[in-house]
Amino acid sequence: MTGVMNNICRLHGAVNIRNEIRLQLGEVTINNSLLYVKEQVELAKNPKSAIDEEDASDPEKRPVKLLCQHCLFEITSGDQGISRRGKHRHLQCNPNGNVFDFRCFSQANCLPVGPESNEFSWFPGYSWQIALCGKCLAHLGWLFNAGSGSETGDIFYGLINNRLVEEESRH
Repeated sequence: MTGVMNNICRLHGAVNIRNEIRLQLGEVTINNSLLYVKEQVELAKNPKSAIDEEDASDPEKRPVKLLCQHCLFEITSGDQGISRRGKHRHLQCNPNGNVFDFRCFSQANCLPVGPESNEFSWFPGYSWQIALCGKCLAHLGWLFNAGSGSETGDIFYGLINNRLVEEESRH
């Protein structure tokens, strides 16, 4: 693991990342630590301020319609935006190393497919399913479900930013 840390630090010119990785290794498994490192590298490539800037604009004040980029089917709207883990917009890495920039919504015209899974959930206590466009079946994100055994029975959608487009205003 030390060799991997050194290579990542050299590759990205990070001075303090080794100490941050060591701290993470003390709290989580090596597999999750690698995901953490990949997420941190992606954040370094795409400045966090760009993500925070999106969080600063309250999605509930923007009732713009969000459409599937493939077929332009209406998926949700900005006023359906919600926060989870303190943020509306998230950047996460899956076990295959793919990084996803997504936003959370209470409602979406998506079709959840496949079995629910608790493995590698980005939201502890939630299972997830793949969420497809309700019209063209393009992969748009995930449905997260706290389950019937939870106190809230909370569900929400995590929709990938670059797979949605805003409806152009018709003024």
